[in-house]
Amino acid sequence: MPNAKLGPMNDAERRWMAGHQLRALMLGRAHGDAATVSAPSFAALDRAWEAEGAELRASSGDPNPLIQALGVALGQHLVDHHKLEWCVATDAFGTEVALYGKSGDVLVYPLNLVAKRWQRNEGAFLVTLVAAMDADIEMLQGLSR
Repeated sequence: MPNAKLGPMNDAERRWMAGHQLRALMLGRAHGDAATVSAPSFAALDRAWEAEGAELRASSGDPNPLIQALGVALGQHLVDHHKLEWCVATDAFGTEVALYGKSGDVLVYPLNLVAKRWQRNEGAFLVTLVAAMDADIEMLQGLSR
């Protein structure tokens, strides 16, 4: 078990997540996934990251909606592909939405992963990050069986 205290998300947090999932879908459609119905591709979200991020930086706009939408999309991919669950994690650094999987004892903070890349002014990263995370989580879960 991780050093964080884990708890379930409440209804307001689930509604917040649903809003950001919809925003990620709309961003994906606007940046190359026009026909997608459920989940945008990470290639389209990388294009959104670069285009929308450049506009936000130029206008000194609030990056949080973009960070949160992409973080939720990343997290939902990990939930769907690795049997992780959304939760609220509290540790020495505060309380944050996270993912936990008992198999492999996996704890991931997807919104924080995206926020750190904003702080470092990174370009497109999602396609590469998702591939690496998929491999790492599969390895961890395989070791725990």
